[in-house]
Amino acid sequence: MGGAGLVSAALLWVAAATAAAPIQDNKSKNPPPGAPWVQSFEDARAQALRDRTPIFLYSTKTY
Repeated sequence: MGGAGLVSAALLWVAAATAAAPIQDNKSKNPPPGAPWVQSFEDARAQALRDRTPIFLYSTKTY
């Protein structure tokens, strides 16, 4: 397979993976699965100070 063939195969794979990805409901009140989300900044700050870990802010919710 030449360079153009590899690029085409990669683009086809990305398109197939994107089409198979589940569609998320952005209007849900529940945070996405994964990390143990904390709803209060003050609680997150206290936990970060206690555990000496950084705070990750997820702010792409749409209303």
